[in-house]
Amino acid sequence: MTRSKLNRKSTKTRIPSVKKTTPVFALQSSYALSGNRVNGYTERAYDMKRLFLQDARRLARRIGAILGQKGWEICDITTNPGGMAVGGDCYASYRHPKHEIGMFLTIYGSAVGGRTSDGVGIYLQRSTWNMPVEAHRTASFPPNRRGLNERNIDIDPSLNAEQIAEVLLNAMQKSTNRV
Repeated sequence: MTRSKLNRKSTKTRIPSVKKTTPVFALQSSYALSGNRVNGYTERAYDMKRLFLQDARRLARRIGAILGQKGWEICDITTNPGGMAVGGDCYASYRHPKHEIGMFLTIYGSAVGGRTSDGVGIYLQRSTWNMPVEAHRTASFPPNRRGLNERNIDIDPSLNAEQIAEVLLNAMQKSTNRV
């Protein structure tokens, strides 16, 4: 299997509605083989790495759909497979049309850190963008995102999409009192 199959993917889309019958989605308990961290050293490990990136992207979309019910929009979802030694990353940015501050979520597979034994972790950064929400829909390039020089908010990767969305909304409400 070649790395080209894990090339960076980007999505600019409106958030789909979530049906009440849609099952709750969460990451698997482990993406590593034999107690190691997520990596691509063997073909089997590479398959697990690819599964991790697919699941991370699916989780980000599901979180976006839940946030969409509260008025938020997905600005962008991208994946970066990284090198052979790491699990890669999935990035998702969410923005509310009425608020200047948005959310930047990172789901990662690390060779040296992470909340779980396989190196998987999730964190939130509050961000601002260089263009209004309306321009995101028609822009042919992703907007520039700027962090707010705050500490990242660490999120337990064993939580499901609904629980993570609730953590994100609570974090935004506590820090802005406007969401």
